[in-house]
Amino acid sequence: MKENKGFAVETLAEEVSSRSGIDDTAFQIRKRFNTFSKANKRIGEFLLNYTGSLTYLSITQVAEKARTSPSSVTRFCQTMGYDGFPELKYALTRNQSLMTQSEQLIQPHESIPILKNRLRSFYTQMIDETIVNLDDRLITRVSRCLAKAERVLVFSQGGSFLSAEYAQTALMNLGIICEAYNDLTLASMAAARMTLKDVAIGISSSGTTRVPIEALKIAKENKVTTVGICGFPNSEMMKYADIPLSFHTNLNDDLRYMHMSRFSEMSIISVIQLSILSSYYEEIYQNAERIKNATVIGRYNGS
Repeated sequence: MKENKGFAVETLAEEVSSRSGIDDTAFQIRKRFNTFSKANKRIGEFLLNYTGSLTYLSITQVAEKARTSPSSVTRFCQTMGYDGFPELKYALTRNQSLMTQSEQLIQPHESIPILKNRLRSFYTQMIDETIVNLDDRLITRVSRCLAKAERVLVFSQGGSFLSAEYAQTALMNLGIICEAYNDLTLASMAAARMTLKDVAIGISSSGTTRVPIEALKIAKENKVTTVGICGFPNSEMMKYADIPLSFHTNLNDDLRYMHMSRFSEMSIISVIQLSILSSYYEEIYQNAERIKNATVIGRYNGS
């Protein structure tokens, strides 16, 4: 398909919807950003920062704003897998439109059934996007590292520490020794004592929280394998991740959305857990009864 100002919306919709999985163009731009040339970084940065205005901009205007040429914009679009600017613009603005609809999560005086439906739709969308965009090779790699690790230490802070505790439980259920830290001093001390047989995991939706950043930095300096789970692949924390696992996040800094990233973080952890269980099924189930007996100790049986 060649670039043409006369494209019908239906034609573009068919092209975009024909792509496999959930086509989150903004996520793919962020994921590949560090591999771009300087010109492509300017184009990508403009597209991400001004997605809401793209509907009203021509390729020439985008080129001017990004301090490049229309032909460079076209090549950028082709790099991202599109034939030209109209197709990429449609994909970006379409995803933005879907996100805008989803962001209307809580409105004044809405009924409980409506709120339940909004939550269901939003959670389903976030989990689908997270799982579809995961790199299978990275999941395989991290699963092997965790299965062979002597210890796994998970570092997080704030709301993401809920996901760190979930990771601790998920791995302990598989018989993998795992500890979770959210205190900066304790996390730094623990990271400093890690060995080459251990694996360090940092979890931060923003990638800017200090505990996982400092812990992964210390672990990486000691040649420990590091894993990052984050909503921003180019964030500070991900600089110290040997295995970066990114998920899409486009949430407002708003009380209604603060907990949403937990679903993406826990989805990634669940995929890792299932991958380990599937790959080391016989070995894990040899210890399954002992693990099961350990978990029932805390249950009240009425006696």
